[in-house]
Amino acid sequence: MSSNKKGFLHVLSALCLSISICGCASHSYRTHSEFEMRVKNIGKPVLIVSDVRIYEVSPGGLVELRDDWCAIGKRNLGNAVLARFREKHYNIKPLTMSEEIAREMEGIQAPRYVRHGFTDELVGKGFTRAYSDKLASMHLYTTPYSASWTIYTEDQTLGMQWSAPCIYVKLRDSVYIFNQHEDAGTANETCIAINEKTMRVCGFGYYGDSRGVKLNVIGAIARPIGCYDVKDFFRF
Repeated sequence: MSSNKKGFLHVLSALCLSISICGCASHSYRTHSEFEMRVKNIGKPVLIVSDVRIYEVSPGGLVELRDDWCAIGKRNLGNAVLARFREKHYNIKPLTMSEEIAREMEGIQAPRYVRHGFTDELVGKGFTRAYSDKLASMHLYTTPYSASWTIYTEDQTLGMQWSAPCIYVKLRDSVYIFNQHEDAGTANETCIAINEKTMRVCGFGYYGDSRGVKLNVIGAIARPIGCYDVKDFFRF
């Protein structure tokens, strides 16, 4: 194994160590299934130091994030990892922000909380959607991990029903991302943004087969048709 490969393996080890220091030591980590193939294409390994967050706790219990301590901690962590590499005679270059980007980012504070996350707030709800004058459907968000839908026929009666695995992501109050994969039959992939306030959806549909792939824009006007309480059945 070349020195570059060995160096890259040590970079991954250092990253896993820095992640565990940040409070995730209870999780197990493993390399990607294609790691050995991908590492062959790496020209020069670099070091990306994990973010370090250090808090000050006052006698009264007030918790305050100290940016100055965080900067010192991140610098010390990076220096310690680089020193270890130098002991092993590995040529590792730390990946840092350029001066130009630093000037552009000056004064911008990254959010200190997670804004997006998986949700079950749509579970149990039902909607009808009109995509065009000729296409309408009914959608039921039946479980936290799947959804069902029915396409209306020409005489506006309900046709055959399908179900497929999906995920729900909350962006903000009443706004969600819905991603669904039709793993049986058509193999369509649908990713849309749902706005319950405006009753609009928009996004993309992706389809591929032996003849090629297609990416389509999706948009529809929605109407709520009620909901049923099934969340208790999925809480353990």
